[in-house]
Amino acid sequence: LEVASEVPNECWRNVVEEDAQEAVDTVVADGSVEVILFSEEEARELKETIGAELRQEWVDWVTSEGYEGEAILARFEELIAKYEKESDFKNSFQRYLETKGN
Repeated sequence: LEVASEVPNECWRNVVEEDAQEAVDTVVADGSVEVILFSEEEARELKETIGAELRQEWVDWVTSEGYEGEAILARFEELIAKYEKESDFKNSFQRYLETKGN
């Protein structure tokens, strides 16, 4: 059980993270795509405006499929808040900036 509990994390690190980095490396090497990131203020504004609308659309969709959309989203946000600060996960945008040397 202990080893089985580590499988999702190892799968993520060994497969998904490698694929994400490979995609970033391809975009950077190609040079034809430039990723422009939102400032923290812009990101906050988007989260406060369209973010709530997108979350509600997702909840409605999940609920229409017979699941408890509100409960799932609440649990997801709870877990993100709990573990986000200790995580060393880097999303594709962070990887892009690091790869470009910004």
